[in-house]
Amino acid sequence: MSIKNFFYQIKLAYSYLIKLLTPFLIIMSPSFLSWLTHFNSNLRRFPTFKDRIKKTKNPLDEFIFYSESNERFDEVNMVMRGQYSEKINKELPTFFININQPQKDFLIRYYSSSDRLKFKAMMGDPERIEDQCLDYDDKEKKFYYFIAISPLIEKLNLNKENLSPDFVARKITELKKILNFKPNYKLCVCCHKFNGLNIQVGSGILALISILNISKKVNVYGWDSFLNEDLKDSFFQQTFKLWSPFKDHQPVSRFAANVFNWIYAHRLINYFTTDRLIVHGRVRKVANLEWIEKRLYKMVYK
Repeated sequence: MSIKNFFYQIKLAYSYLIKLLTPFLIIMSPSFLSWLTHFNSNLRRFPTFKDRIKKTKNPLDEFIFYSESNERFDEVNMVMRGQYSEKINKELPTFFININQPQKDFLIRYYSSSDRLKFKAMMGDPERIEDQCLDYDDKEKKFYYFIAISPLIEKLNLNKENLSPDFVARKITELKKILNFKPNYKLCVCCHKFNGLNIQVGSGILALISILNISKKVNVYGWDSFLNEDLKDSFFQQTFKLWSPFKDHQPVSRFAANVFNWIYAHRLINYFTTDRLIVHGRVRKVANLEWIEKRLYKMVYK
């Protein structure tokens, strides 16, 4: 066994241990659970106890949002990669988030991501073999890129609130020159107010927050938050579902992504009425779990 593989196995065993302790830690100290996932790293996926943010009444206010375009929509669809059975109105503008195949039967379609490499693949320039499926054969490709907090965003000061429209326009033009994506696309900056550069909010939430900012009504399909089956009734079984299977990815990274997905699914679905937001997908069940607000919120909020 190589040294690299040896340390990987240690990290894997540690992740299994945290998973087993998860329901107890969520009850006793969610902030300690956050610390356990990152005690040996400065690139935190969760805020430290002192860096947790204040929970706002409107969840959109927990993000700093800027768009290069004044384009606004009355009603749109947003489609993630999970399962859904509901019929979609294909006449509406539809945003597809990291979808693996072209969607030519939709009249107005936007291929979207907050992952730079996945977005490049969508635009016809895949750098990784696993992203080649995102290089769609679609002559009418349209794109939206939702960019999160990063050193580049901080350097351009686009992580600050209440910037003037002229300043934002100049900085987004500069940002697009640096990114140097060749095809035409629209860009939105969406920064969570916990400015951890390794935060695992994910494309789905960033896209939904952004689209809610530019649309009057959003219909979301396929938001599963990595749930491959319906949630059980037991609190213990539910908390274990915050951990996806360990085989194909870094366990702690996916755990952090799940925590943020569950928190914002709970917040957004319970805050907005159905004339503003309708969510289809397994994550809909999360909105009914009382312990999310009582306990899981403490991993992010003061």
